[in-house]
Amino acid sequence: SRTENQSAGQVETFESKLLADVPGDAVAFLAFHGGDALDKQLEQLRGEAMAQGALEAFERMLGLKIDAITALFKNEVALYVRAGTPFPEVTLLLEAPNEQDALATVDSLLMQLTKNKLAQPCHAPQEQAGVTVKCIGFSSVSIRYAAFDGKVVVTSGAQSIEEIRSGGPRLTDDDAFKSARDAAGMPDATAGFVWLDFEDGLPLVFGLAEAAGGSDEIPAEIRRNLEPLRS
Repeated sequence: SRTENQSAGQVETFESKLLADVPGDAVAFLAFHGGDALDKQLEQLRGEAMAQGALEAFERMLGLKIDAITALFKNEVALYVRAGTPFPEVTLLLEAPNEQDALATVDSLLMQLTKNKLAQPCHAPQEQAGVTVKCIGFSSVSIRYAAFDGKVVVTSGAQSIEEIRSGGPRLTDDDAFKSARDAAGMPDATAGFVWLDFEDGLPLVFGLAEAAGGSDEIPAEIRRNLEPLRS
C-alpha cells in the first residue's frame, strides 16, 4: 500500500550527540547516522557474485571483516575541520557503544592502511587528558586516535583529544553557527547535515591553494563573489 511504501522510504532522523564535542572555532562540520541502511546495503552486495568476490578480496587485503568496518559507521559519525599549521586539523568522531571493540577495529584498519606509507609510531605523549592515545607519524602530519566517553576519535590535531575533553567553548555556542541554524530552520533531529563557515574557512582554503600553486590561482572575481558569504 502507499502507506507501507512511504514508511519503508522514510529517512531515519537523529539528534546529534557528537556536535556537543566540537570546539567553537571549527570551520566545517558534518554529521550523519549509518543506521540499519549499511547492513541492508551490505546484504544486497553479498547477494551479487561479483560484489561478493570483491568484498572477500578487500577483507583479505585488510585482514578485517567488512562487518567490523561498517559497524564503525552504524551509529552517529561526525567530522569537523579547524585551522591548523601547516595544514587544517581534521577530526573524525565515531559514536561507539562498545568503544574498545571500535578502537581495536580502527587500530587494525590504520595499521593496514599505513603499513606501506612510511608511517611510524609518533614520539608523542601516550596519554592526554587522562586518555590513552595511539599515534602514527608521517613526514608532515601525525594521526592520533583514542576511545573514551562512548566514542572513538581519530584526529590530525595535536591537542584535539584534550580539547574535546575540556570544558572549552563549543560550536553549539558559536554565534555564527546558531545564526545559520536558526536561519535554516533546522530542527534538533535531522537525517544529517553539513555546516560550513565561509567567513573564516574560505581564507584557510585560499591560503592552501596559494601555497600549492601561487596567488594567481585564485581569480579576484571569485574572491569578490565569495566575500559576502557567511555560512
